[in-house]
Amino acid sequence: MLKAIGMMQNEVRKMIILEGIFYGLLASLIGILLGTALNYGLHVLFAGILDTAWVFPWASIGIAFAGAMITSLAAAIWPMYRINKVNIVDGLRREN
Repeated sequence: MLKAIGMMQNEVRKMIILEGIFYGLLASLIGILLGTALNYGLHVLFAGILDTAWVFPWASIGIAFAGAMITSLAAAIWPMYRINKVNIVDGLRREN
């Protein structure tokens, strides 16, 4: 639809990639905050049983961030390649 109203192919590609990056950053932020809070909550819950110090989980945060970014970019880029194969007129006909 965007190509039909005048957007160039590289503009559509850039928009989709930036959207995937935005969703990845948002998902990472939410996941890191919730995961760290749950991690600390479990530490406090088991503080009487296990005598360990809580350490900020930097390695886990890095892995979760990378996983969320890769997943969101793959989820954005894969349909983009399928859309590029569709003719603009045929795509608009199927949409209605």
